[in-house]
Amino acid sequence: MEFATPIQLRPMGTEQTDSFEPAWTLNYSEGGFCYSAKRLPSLDTEVCIVMSDYAPERSGPVSFRSYLTRICWLAPPDDSTREATMAGARIIARSHEVLGTHAEKPFHICDMCNAMMSVCRITSSGCDTQLCEYCSHHFDKLPQGMTRKCIERFLGGNVI
Repeated sequence: MEFATPIQLRPMGTEQTDSFEPAWTLNYSEGGFCYSAKRLPSLDTEVCIVMSDYAPERSGPVSFRSYLTRICWLAPPDDSTREATMAGARIIARSHEVLGTHAEKPFHICDMCNAMMSVCRITSSGCDTQLCEYCSHHFDKLPQGMTRKCIERFLGGNVI
């Protein structure tokens, strides 16, 4: 899906955790991004993408603050059409926090949206599941009934 928006990039494992490079997404799919930037690391490098227009209430790529990706392909600049390098990256993880800046904190994956969150921001829904604050907020708004019960069973691992 075509999706153009400004983003910030940082190769994982760099010394400075807040040294981000400006970049621009070109398109997005459930499994990855295509983006362009003046400087990109080499193939197979893990890169943190931070969304400039983060909006957790929306759907699509802006619903997460950051993504951990791995560069799968690079296309060098083309003199006639573009001056920045294009890259294709596979999504490894999504998070409502900026990944890699809280390395001292342990992370956990939300059982509903699979976002990585620091443990201090995970809540328990009472059915042995751990939800991020956004999923917990929406789950708590569900009225008692069959829909809520089915979601609780799904989150608890009992889908039969």
